[in-house]
Amino acid sequence: MFGSKRIKALSFLGFHFNSHLLKKLIPFNRRGLQHFKKDYRNDKIFSIAKNDREQMPSFSQCYTCKICDTYCPQGNPSYLVQTFSRSLTDFDLLTPQESCGGCDLCEKHCPQHVPIKKIVQFMIKYKSDFQ
Repeated sequence: MFGSKRIKALSFLGFHFNSHLLKKLIPFNRRGLQHFKKDYRNDKIFSIAKNDREQMPSFSQCYTCKICDTYCPQGNPSYLVQTFSRSLTDFDLLTPQESCGGCDLCEKHCPQHVPIKKIVQFMIKYKSDFQ
């Protein structure tokens, strides 16, 4: 009726269900956000506000056509955007273009409508977590 694999699977499931239930019932010492940030700082994990997290999918639409580079008078936004959209673990290595004049020419000519100005603002806002 019950095979050994099924019994093993049900036992495993029951064990983890009960352990999860116990964790919810027995209060454990939670140290808070500051300890979390301190513990994971070397792993380059940082907290991002909810409204900023909701905007992040639009940050990763760049497919590196580099059209924005031809219109930007300040530099090379495609490098910043493509690197940022690929990996947040290297966030501390990027230097946002603080000299961005906010002309929006790069953003206006982007075929994917990547919000380049918002990406630069995001990086300036959160780069203090790594200094």
